[in-house]
Amino acid sequence: QLAADLKTCGDIDECVYHISKCNQMCNNTVGSYSCSCNSGYHLDSGNRICIDINECELNISGCTQFCSNTIGSFFCSVCNIGFLLHEDNTTCTDIDECARNISGCSQNCTNTNGSYNCACYSGYQIAADLMNCYDVDECRLNTSGCSQNCTNTIGSYNCSCYSGYQLAADLKSCGDLNECTLNTSGCSQNCTNTIGSYNCSCYSGYQLAADLKTCGDIDECVYHISKCNQMCNNTVGSYSCSCNSGYHLDSGNRICIDINECELNISGCTQFCSNTIGSFFCSVCNIGFLLHEDNTTCTDIDECARNISGCSQNCTNTNGSYNCACYSGYQIAADLMNCYDVDECRLNTSGCSQNC
Repeated sequence: QLAADLKTCGDIDECVYHISKCNQMCNNTVGSYSCSCNSGYHLDSGNRICIDINECELNISGCTQFCSNTIGSFFCSVCNIGFLLHEDNTTCTDIDECARNISGCSQNCTNTNGSYNCACYSGYQIAADLMNCYDVDECRLNTSGCSQNCTNTIGSYNCSCYSGYQLAADLKSCGDLNECTLNTSGCSQNCTNTIGSYNCSCYSGYQLAADLKTCGDIDECVYHISKCNQMCNNTVGSYSCSCNSGYHLDSGNRICIDINECELNISGCTQFCSNTIGSFFCSVCNIGFLLHEDNTTCTDIDECARNISGCSQNCTNTNGSYNCACYSGYQIAADLMNCYDVDECRLNTSGCSQNC
């Protein structure tokens, strides 16, 4: 503009005189001016008017998620579900719902970026709400692997076996329980293992009681099942046979057969013995002997004393017989009993020197 001397020209400060076209900040220059804008604005194409910068559209806000533009500025308004706006008011950081215990998961919780996943312990299954867990009945679903009995428990199951079986090391399979080897059968004598069970039996001479375990003695004598043909003597688990007098057991110790006392020379008969079935008798004695009252002994008959010898003179008894003899001057006759005179004169045995 023209100075007071009307000759000199001086700069007009358009800013001071508010004659610039800037709607925000004005910067005077010699002979002109320039406009500039507050933060959040930029000059229009004429470099005079400041218009709002939309930091959100231009993606220069720094907001990691939602951006809201304002006149001359912006703000990071909100974050997606599962994120939280950081203190810098721009960054959205993941909310660890698991660590904060706000997930609602009833069992396992795994944090993810902006979310989380609920999972269940073994033996449970996730519910429709994806948070709660309910027990899986492995028995009903037949997924337990139990070979015999299955009992469901909360979160698990137990396998068990039928009577006579035992659970294997895998806790699922059932193998036969050998009650005989383990000595748990209760059998008092023999035990035979079977698949899933066992059978008790008894030694010879015993019988199984009503409990099918205990063995009691069979009285073979009372039940007439012994092989004895005479006397039966029961013993524990067996029996023995014995015989009446006059009999002895055969080699099998069961049948009684006659003892031939005569042949075995055990009768006691001193002379003749007659065997009978189961006994014997001393039948007769030799001539000159008489059967004693004991019916076994043959005693000598003293024919001389009984005067039954027939000797006419002297009689000498002998064992089982006798001898007749004659007085001096007599001679025994041919019958060995009678005596007749000896004619010593005729026989010239007198010794007389002259007349005899």
